[in-house]
Amino acid sequence: MPNVRITPILTLLHNPGNLASRNTLSLLRSSLRMNPDAFSIDVLDYAGNPPTSDQAQLISSYLNKSAKSEVGNAAEDGGTGTAEEFLQLARNQPEADKKPILVDWQAGRAIFAGERQSVERFLEEGGYLKNTK
Repeated sequence: MPNVRITPILTLLHNPGNLASRNTLSLLRSSLRMNPDAFSIDVLDYAGNPPTSDQAQLISSYLNKSAKSEVGNAAEDGGTGTAEEFLQLARNQPEADKKPILVDWQAGRAIFAGERQSVERFLEEGGYLKNTK
């Protein structure tokens, strides 16, 4: 049987009204132009269409695993990082405050993707920027 590579899917929980989210989407598209087969992007406009409960539970566990300091910040805002609280934050935050979240489903990782360096590190750690150096 031939060795078939499955292209990883990265999901951006995107808020078009948030500058950081638009910048993250632009960075992901730019990365794909340099590494066309590295991954594919699934963009979910979570400002108008929040993740399902199952998706929120997975994302919350990924955030707890890979971005504890950000989850801690969410806890200070009234959440503890549970799926229910994550969904509540996603639904109740003002549109402009909804941070982008980048999810690598295959690797079980997620980050709050508001800073360019965090996104670049996430892509590097996932092995998605192999052709850039």
